[in-house]
Order: sequence, then structure tokens, then C-alpha cells
Amino acid sequence: PDTVLVTASTGPRTDRAAIYRRSLDDGRFEKSHGGLPEWFGSNLDTHTLGASGPTVVLSTRDGTVYRSDDGGSSWSPSVQGLPPITCVLMAPPRD
Repeated sequence: PDTVLVTASTGPRTDRAAIYRRSLDDGRFEKSHGGLPEWFGSNLDTHTLGASGPTVVLSTRDGTVYRSDDGGSSWSPSVQGLPPITCVLMAPPRD
């Protein structure tokens, strides 16, 4: 709720893509590292990033889903070996 996450790359057919985060209180974006590869080998399209509260998921074209439970500070692979993933959707938790 207090963090902005964005994906960025060096171009449309890149081999250097990453996710960046910034607190709404701070004007600087920082590259997310904890548990993620140094660089992703293809673009991380915006629709492959989803969030609900502090839980964030990021999917990749190689079929991996990364999950963060702290707003993108740290990540871990949640699912691997899926077909290429082109979109994720996060639903709010049920009460």
C-alpha cells in the first residue's frame, strides 16, 4: 500500500530487465535484488506484475512465478516449470 513497483528494461527485445521499487515517501527507485536474478533475460511486461496489499507476484516467460510478502523487498520462486506466463491477476484476500 505504500510502495510503487515498476518493470523496466533496456529495450523491446532485451536481455536485461528488472523490477524496481520505491516508497511513496521517497522519490528514488531502487532495483529489487533479494531473491531475484541479477537481470531477467526478457522483458517483464507490466501485466506480469500483480499485487494485493504487501503480497506481490511477478511472472516470467520462462514459467517462473516469484512472490514477495513484503512489498517487493525480498522475493522467492513460488512456482517453476509452467508454460510462458503473459499475465497475472491478484484478487484481494477474502475476509
